[in-house]
Amino acid sequence: MHSQSIVIVGGGHAGAQLCASLAALGHGARVHLVARNPDPRALGAGATGSAADLSTSDGVATVATWAHANGPVDGILVNGGGPPAGRDFSLSEEQWQLAFSLLLLGPLRL
Repeated sequence: MHSQSIVIVGGGHAGAQLCASLAALGHGARVHLVARNPDPRALGAGATGSAADLSTSDGVATVATWAHANGPVDGILVNGGGPPAGRDFSLSEEQWQLAFSLLLLGPLRL
């Protein structure tokens, strides 16, 4: 990672995403947070944000537009959301589809 690196972090406000964002910033990279309500100011200089939902094609388009204008992007980390806690077979089809769209299709579309 170098000072010209750009990393997109989905849901970078807590947990592993926050740690990854801070580590990237510490190595001089620029971090672009993607969340429904991003607050890049909480990370300090070098962080920007887009209000977007990566489980939707519109949300992916928002981030892709940003990336095309500011890229190239060196890394993408999306580790937020997912199905609600529960047993595999107790979740509805809709819950699985939403988690699949966010955690797999969103990053692939980018």
